[in-house]
Formats: sequence, C-alpha cells, structure tokens
Amino acid sequence: MNSNYKNILNKIINANNDSKLVIFVGSGISRNSNIPGWGYLVKKMGESLEINVDDLSSDDYLKIPQMLFDKSPDEYKKVLNEVLNNDYETNQLDDLIIKLQPDHIITTNYDTLIEQSINNVGSEKIIK
Repeated sequence: MNSNYKNILNKIINANNDSKLVIFVGSGISRNSNIPGWGYLVKKMGESLEINVDDLSSDDYLKIPQMLFDKSPDEYKKVLNEVLNNDYETNQLDDLIIKLQPDHIITTNYDTLIEQSINNVGSEKIIK
C-alpha cells in the first residue's frame, strides 16, 4: 500500500479511536444508488414551468424550485414525490460509513440512505 494512503488511513483510524471522526456525505454517495442528482430534479421542475433548463446558468438552477413552489406548491410537491419517492437501495459506501461509526455525519443529501443503512448495518464497528 502506498505510504501516503497508509498515512491517511492512520489518521482516520486515530480520529475514530479519539472520537473525532466526522464524515461528510455528498451527492456522490447517493448517486451510487441511482438517486437522481440536483440537475435532474431542477429539469423536472423546469418542465412543469415549461422552461428549458439546459440553457440556464447554475444561478438560475437555484431559482427554478422557488419559482415552481411560488406558482404551485402542489405541483412542487408532486415533482418532488415523482423524483424522490422510489425504493432506492443503500450502497456499499453508505454501509461502510455506518460501520466506521463516526461521531458525526454531515450531509447535504435529500435522501435517507444513511439512515436506512443504520438500520441495515447495526452497530458493528470495523475500525478499532
């Protein structure tokens, strides 16, 4: 194993042993479970507003959900439910994060895969 990786692994183990391990979970983890990303969700909301989001800037992407909510809260909820209310399965990374038993998990994700993984994995700790 590369010595740089060994150093990183040792830091993770030490942080975990010292109860200082914090894991940040971003959308890449959920993408492994085929959960649509932010762009897909905004595109679906844009379709409800009859707006082609392909030509919009990333700043405009932040405006589309608010525009749909302001126009029709019911349509906003409908799009969210259509995109997000599926039976997504946790993936190996979700389970590994839980097995590490970090002191904190920070996420910006709108799914509940980490919470589901807690139920799947239990409390077995793999790094000691």
